Amino acid sequence: MFEAFFTDPCMRYRTEVINGIDFYGLGFSMVRGECVAEGTLRWMQKGEAAAVLITNTSLPDMSGFELARHVRRQFPCLRVIFLTDTPNLAEAQQAVRCGAYDYLPKSDGIDALRSAIQRNCTRKVGKKHICAASKTGMSAFRDF
Repeated sequence: MFEAFFTDPCMRYRTEVINGIDFYGLGFSMVRGECVAEGTLRWMQKGEAAAVLITNTSLPDMSGFELARHVRRQFPCLRVIFLTDTPNLAEAQQAVRCGAYDYLPKSDGIDALRSAIQRNCTRKVGKKHICAASKTGMSAFRDF
């Protein structure tokens, strides 16, 4: 099983998402919630078996786009879903350039996020796909 990383500066929203989505039922062993990018980077550098990064586009210490670029250089198979408080075309384009699997306004609600996770992150967790350890120790999805 894999972990999901969720980075958002709003503790109330993080708690709502973590408690409102059955991550275990979606195939994740754990979801880690962080308020800043640096916390997420620390967990990922420990070699946690992450399958998805869900991040706000605006974080206190760096943008969610910077976080995604940094993480995807090290773990290119990691799926990234961006959340935003203020959706706009320029930000959506930047999300695409960062390799986003989805870009969602927070106002769409938890059901939209759950659907995005199901659509983009759980379909590769099956018998036809296996995980291969990268040289950094992080497990990543690979199609065989």
